[in-house]
Amino acid sequence: MIPFYVANPSVLDDTPKVRVPDEIVRYCDDKISFDRESLQYIDCIWYHMGYYGDSKKLLREIRDKYSIRPVFD
Repeated sequence: MIPFYVANPSVLDDTPKVRVPDEIVRYCDDKISFDRESLQYIDCIWYHMGYYGDSKKLLREIRDKYSIRPVFD
């Protein structure tokens, strides 16, 4: 899979972008029918990378078991 990078939401300046794990890219590709530059897609990535405060273990369980849509539907 081609690496995908997003800005770190806690430091939105000229810092290097963060590489998104392939598992999260695949999940958001399946759940979001928008392009990768859309707010909905970035929200999905940031949410599943744990930037909103949820535990990474919980987020992995969500990706494995449930079909949860991101905040911006």
